[in-house]
Amino acid sequence: SALATMHSALNTQWNTVSRSWAKPMRPKLLALAVGLWATRLGSYLSIRMSKIQSDKRISKHFRKPGEVWLCGDSCYPFNLMAYWIRQALWGWICLLPVTMAADLKGYKNLKGDTLAAAIAPMTLIAGGVGYTLGMGIECIADAQKYGFKTDKSNTVRWRWCDKGL
Repeated sequence: SALATMHSALNTQWNTVSRSWAKPMRPKLLALAVGLWATRLGSYLSIRMSKIQSDKRISKHFRKPGEVWLCGDSCYPFNLMAYWIRQALWGWICLLPVTMAADLKGYKNLKGDTLAAAIAPMTLIAGGVGYTLGMGIECIADAQKYGFKTDKSNTVRWRWCDKGL
């Protein structure tokens, strides 16, 4: 799911931005931010799954030993397919505002409106600060959660991570 989301995000943003290199820098920065975030998330989830090798949220969708296809609790492969479709749909919904913002035609009209032209740099700075803070908080929280999940005292039974950010 993370790799599919990362691929979709990068591919969509690249196609949107590369259609016209004459566009302002804001859509390109937006595409870069989404690409960096998707890479961070995909890398974290890939590393986590390679180390932990189990995820209760998805393992219930796989076929159990001896279970017949399309029957039983897992209803394999339909439940697994529905899980991935929900993941793809959620990624597409989250990416939709970014894609729409990157393809706006109104950037050229900022020169005529002095108030909008004056506010535009401030919104870019505020967005950059918010993105940087959010990315930093996510990285710290992911490291703390990974440390919690790999701690042997927390893997004995199901526990909620209530430490850190």
